[in-house]
Amino acid sequence: DKKIIIDLYHSLGKVIKKYSLQDLKSDKWQMSEYYNPSRYLFLREINPSVAIETVNYILDSQSKENGGWGIRGNETETAFAMMALINALKSPVIERWLQSPENPTRYMIIQALVKGRERILNLRNDPNYRNPPTWIAKVLYNPKLTNEITALATLEEATKILIREGILMQQPTVLK
Repeated sequence: DKKIIIDLYHSLGKVIKKYSLQDLKSDKWQMSEYYNPSRYLFLREINPSVAIETVNYILDSQSKENGGWGIRGNETETAFAMMALINALKSPVIERWLQSPENPTRYMIIQALVKGRERILNLRNDPNYRNPPTWIAKVLYNPKLTNEITALATLEEATKILIREGILMQQPTVLK
């Protein structure tokens, strides 16, 4: 029944709005502080001030050295952070804030996506690169398929946005 789904959606929204950035930065099964924000900013019933704080935190924590995020700018954490920024660009909750002419954040997100995309492409084309484990069980582990799907989905979404923004020409990305 459609009404039940809508009621459930609004109930979940009330629970989700209670979370702070500090809550979002930790997860029982994932070491990366970007894992939950990447999913949080995808949701439609979120607290706008937490969403804005999360976007600013992610932008501020990007490596100036390599354009990635997390432990040595690794592929998985970079993909999580980029997916959070991609979801922020699509979020109706903070859309007005991002579209404001005096707010440079939308431009900063696009620039962060350019650098992050380049980082992931460089890592994927480096035959010596090994993604560090970030998933937690009884031991730390590295689910290769999950990490690859996350990175590839993020590359695809970032490429679409960068083509739409006129930053990239429409050409296939070559991965080794």
